[in-house]
Amino acid sequence: MLVALISTMSPLLVFVISFPFTFIKRYPELCPSIKSFRVSMLKGIFYLGIKFFLLQLSGILLFSTSNIIISHYIDPLSVTPYQVAQRYFNIILVLFTIIVVPLWSATTDAYARKDYEWIKMCGRKGRQLMLVILPILIVMSLVAPYIYSLWTLDKVTVSPSMTLTVCENFCALRIKDPPSSSLISKCSYAMATNDQRVVLNGCYFKVTTDNLLAVACDSFKLAQAPRGPAPQSGARDPPAP
Repeated sequence: MLVALISTMSPLLVFVISFPFTFIKRYPELCPSIKSFRVSMLKGIFYLGIKFFLLQLSGILLFSTSNIIISHYIDPLSVTPYQVAQRYFNIILVLFTIIVVPLWSATTDAYARKDYEWIKMCGRKGRQLMLVILPILIVMSLVAPYIYSLWTLDKVTVSPSMTLTVCENFCALRIKDPPSSSLISKCSYAMATNDQRVVLNGCYFKVTTDNLLAVACDSFKLAQAPRGPAPQSGARDPPAP
């Protein structure tokens, strides 16, 4: 109960503390005002909000099934070791988020200015960052047994195979198929890497017999990139990075 309360209240507390400094002292021109309220925009915002709600609900159902699958196909006792290993390697995701989050708004600004070279440069640096993360993951895998022992007070045993399996999920895998890599590249500007809202992280794929559709959404931007027949009427390709 206490952990859930801290996890829920922490972001709210940060917003409450930063609001006066951000919108009253530093950027008063951006302060929300009742004068800017437009009833005519409620329908569009509500409709878009429903889409995001359904997307997040689908993501919750998708990501919450891991424990059920492990419990059903392996055994319930394997759920705890999996969660311990998952939380341990999740440190990398948190650090990566700290680095990437400031680039979101900068990338949006660069796209508005059509500074595609800067966006490509950030992509190259991101791939270089992945090369740095890879040896860190290897070291974390080697020292994992000692960390598990200290963390759980020897009450949970995580097998080496479980550690390696979870570590693989965090490794940056280079996709050899250029078209698939291109799909991810086109959606990368809308991918989320937020530990508080993991349901929006990464890129989703819809695979059919004649098409492969990549979709990414960070609750602010929505991108889709098809490989195969053009999207149906109403769908739009994401802008080229």
